[in-house]
Amino acid sequence: MMRPRYETKGDLIVEDSARQKMEALWRCRLEKLPISYEVDFLAMREGSDSVLAWIEYKRRKFVWGQYPTVILSLRKVFALMRYASLGHKAMFVVEDDEGDMRYWPIAEDEVIGWMVERG
Repeated sequence: MMRPRYETKGDLIVEDSARQKMEALWRCRLEKLPISYEVDFLAMREGSDSVLAWIEYKRRKFVWGQYPTVILSLRKVFALMRYASLGHKAMFVVEDDEGDMRYWPIAEDEVIGWMVERG
């Protein structure tokens, strides 16, 4: 059984807007990847098929500084680590409510942290 897709049409519109911002900022072409790749985009050098980075994008409902952390599923972290092991950059890109985008490079040997808070 195939897992359900949680992206709405609205999510895809926001993601496409983010894609356009990243392409302009980094002067590259971002290809939307099929769900089986587990990350959102493959960044390629403009005018060629040269791979620059694998990218997971998230739009979060907060303003930077409102929370001390940003959460990404372990499955996504492992996918980015696998892609980093191929010799290309892997990045987690997050956009806040004000349109401020920030990114974190993910290495193939990334140190993963977590916090458990029970009340």
